Amino acid sequence: MGGRDRNETLRHWQRVRAPLGRVPDSPETLALGVLARAQMIRNGFILGRTADAAAVFAEGIDLAERLGHPEARGPLLMGYGSMRFFAGAIEEALTHYSEAVRLAEQSGNDVLRFLARFVLCNVLVVRLRLRGALAITEEGETLDGGGRAAG
Repeated sequence: MGGRDRNETLRHWQRVRAPLGRVPDSPETLALGVLARAQMIRNGFILGRTADAAAVFAEGIDLAERLGHPEARGPLLMGYGSMRFFAGAIEEALTHYSEAVRLAEQSGNDVLRFLARFVLCNVLVVRLRLRGALAITEEGETLDGGGRAAG
């Protein structure tokens, strides 16, 4: 799949995405479609290929909603939010990250809850909402069991 070659990784997820529109919806095909789009956004962002990211994001959100698992939108929101954050669209990133936190809370998935807080903290710092950033960081640290993931 490309491992360290981001171009090959992006091509892989584009090839995964292509045939999924021609097969009947199932939980597996919908989940794979969401994953493919989240990975396309992430790898495209890293490579600076963001021209079609909004369309890929919209497709992914549609698939996640059809899947019926709201938390499936989390990786899409975080990935696209990060792309928008680094493009200078801070308010849009804040909206996406806040929604990711909300969905992560509903899911009860501690990994997703941690990751959503991690990205939200970046926007809060840039917006100079330092108390909010500290609070969300402390929540993340609690989810991580006191910072074990950070070393």
